[in-house]
Amino acid sequence: MRRDSAGGQSRLVLATDLDGTLVGDGPSLVRLNKWIRDRRDAVAVVYLTGRHSGSASGLIECEGLVRPDVLVCNVGAEIRFAPSYDPDPAWEARVREGWNQALVCAHLKAKFPHLVYHDLPTELRLAYHTDSGLSETRAAVADSLRNAGLPATVVVSTGGFMDVIPAQAGKGRALRYVMQVMGWEDRCVIVCGDSGNDLDMLLLGLNGVVVGNATEEVLGVRLPEAVYRACGQCAEGIIEGLCHHGFMDERDLGATPEDEGWRGDELGKESAG
Repeated sequence: MRRDSAGGQSRLVLATDLDGTLVGDGPSLVRLNKWIRDRRDAVAVVYLTGRHSGSASGLIECEGLVRPDVLVCNVGAEIRFAPSYDPDPAWEARVREGWNQALVCAHLKAKFPHLVYHDLPTELRLAYHTDSGLSETRAAVADSLRNAGLPATVVVSTGGFMDVIPAQAGKGRALRYVMQVMGWEDRCVIVCGDSGNDLDMLLLGLNGVVVGNATEEVLGVRLPEAVYRACGQCAEGIIEGLCHHGFMDERDLGATPEDEGWRGDELGKESAG
């Protein structure tokens, strides 16, 4: 773990989801990546993703993304600081308090046999898929766990994905912790998302961007005024939001993303976001 190399004075902290937000529009991603690299001393990068660490690292390499200052995995259940990217022990201790993955898993298997379980290499997240109504399923699962005395947070994303994580986890809580550790002020941070597991960080009251391809569970929520709804999709929407909030002048982006070698590869998603 380390404080920001600029002593907490980064001009911009880009805190963004990966799948469907930063990643998804290759040419715009190349332009945004180049803009960040050209200003790396003044721009800090935080990736907050539903992927586990191995999957997130693979996507970063595959898409040629800027290596982040902080990688938040498993829907905020795990935080990894550069340069080692080892799990942060203080955060892990916090989210493990009251969390019993084996009991939660057994309870859901007994009470909700229709949920399709996805095995992941983590003890801090349970991933499921359902063909039933997401909102209704989330509410039923959350109520059932609460009545059983099993603290947990239930997060859903379009496509039938449902994650059950420790009660103290989540992208919003994780980002607030990271900001405290790194000494970043609210005014420097912009959050970017597209799906249900991004909602808690979009609701923090920070400057934000909802990209143009955002899902219904985000579009149906009244977000703070500081969250800009972009027309552009994925990285193009982030660029639009950065310009709107005054962090970027699009004239500085340059052009010819096709000449930058974007490969357009995409790894399989384990969940949306």
